[in-house]
Amino acid sequence: MDLCIMAERRGGEMVVQVRGVIDIASAPYLRHEILKLSERTPPQFVINVAEVRLIDAAALRVLLHLQRRFEHHGGGLRLVAPTTTTQTALRLTGLAGRLTADLADRPVHRRSRRTDPPGAS
Repeated sequence: MDLCIMAERRGGEMVVQVRGVIDIASAPYLRHEILKLSERTPPQFVINVAEVRLIDAAALRVLLHLQRRFEHHGGGLRLVAPTTTTQTALRLTGLAGRLTADLADRPVHRRSRRTDPPGAS
């Protein structure tokens, strides 16, 4: 699995930097980690996908599920800085306006928490 997740709190939001591939194999791990983060913070998430090389339908389904869940609890989830590949996937699935926010949002600079998939070195 090629996925790295780093998170930091910025004001009232949890900013999550995702790097690598979010696909059917790694999407459950992403879901697990974001839900774990949401236990300690209000569910207001910014997911920076500037370094995501590939995103598939399973990943988009997970992100949409998380967004709906957080909205139900008074929060939200939005994607920022999608690559051309991610923008294409969002457009083709009709989720571009639903999940994407400011395309020029800057990436996370400080890294306060890093999680790697089990077995990663």
